[in-house]
Amino acid sequence: MKPSDFSKQNHHKPSEPFPIRPVLIYTCPALAYAAIGLIQWQVPLSALAAWTAAALTIGFLLMKIQSHIRHEIRVNIDLTAVMAGILVFMIWVGLDGYYPLNPLIPHISAVTGPDIHPPSWELVGVRLFTSAVILPVMTELFWRSFALRFLINSRFNTIPLGSFSWISFLAVNMLYGVCHERWLPGIIAGAIYSILLYQRKNLFSPILANGTTQALLGIYTVSTGSWTLWSDFWSSLVIFFGETVFIPSTITWWT
Repeated sequence: MKPSDFSKQNHHKPSEPFPIRPVLIYTCPALAYAAIGLIQWQVPLSALAAWTAAALTIGFLLMKIQSHIRHEIRVNIDLTAVMAGILVFMIWVGLDGYYPLNPLIPHISAVTGPDIHPPSWELVGVRLFTSAVILPVMTELFWRSFALRFLINSRFNTIPLGSFSWISFLAVNMLYGVCHERWLPGIIAGAIYSILLYQRKNLFSPILANGTTQALLGIYTVSTGSWTLWSDFWSSLVIFFGETVFIPSTITWWT
């Protein structure tokens, strides 16, 4: 991989307006997910209601913007992406317990742990479907399509999908990792998904890899009762929005 030089072919006049509409298109599903997560932290909203709202809201938004993003997502059979997803799953589970968890998310174990009580099968089904099918599209659209290019040029829609720069690669994947309680495999996962995009120039590849990881992680979590592995990106949003972490005693992920 070699950094691309966009200084010539992507020269813009200072008066050219900032592409607000493209930014909103690529970020609105993630912003909606963040909003639902913040609501979940602050009001007594059940986990089933929160995850159902997330699935419906994000699914609706992805359908609304599909005409703007479908040229980046070419569905095909990509065994390399599947293998990459399996590798990330093995790393995620294999590293567990060998590194300190993200100190920015101190309460996650109390919220997701089995000391509360096991989740209902309805919640398991909604959570697994959302994590394996819907969230990978939202996640890769935001991190791999938008963020990787935005850190190359704020007018990201002028940058070809899968363009590489060291700054965007390192910054995006470090931040992606910090957005997880298990930050170390998060960073590694982000790097692997990004490399897939650089190689394939097709957003479907990291989506497929991410979905494979999430499906395996969900199956492993449910089958072993390792509920803390299902820690949430939502939990870190409270930190990044400058809020104090507050978990009312009436709220759990499983009720």
